[in-house]
Amino acid sequence: ECWNYVSGPAERKDNCTPGVRDCSNHGMMPEDFQAKINKHICERRRQNYGTELAEEYAELTLLEVKAVRLYSGPAYQPINDFLRQVASLSGDFKSAMVNHHTFSF
Repeated sequence: ECWNYVSGPAERKDNCTPGVRDCSNHGMMPEDFQAKINKHICERRRQNYGTELAEEYAELTLLEVKAVRLYSGPAYQPINDFLRQVASLSGDFKSAMVNHHTFSF
């Protein structure tokens, strides 16, 4: 479900937290989200917002758009639960957890 949500067309889904998922985005593809946000970024940069970031890094890549969709979609709960559990650790155990790929989500 998560990969389809990230890589396929957005589908409206009722009864999600905090309400309706993709209410105004039904049918949009990841490339559509990328074009929409990058247009907004360019408009804001023309108004001198975010100009401290080099032009070559200002717009989102398709992978970054997919990562945002993944984190804000159906994978939010398990990813956030994992991050909160890691945040509650301390000392050497926390260091071992965050530095070893086999322990990550």
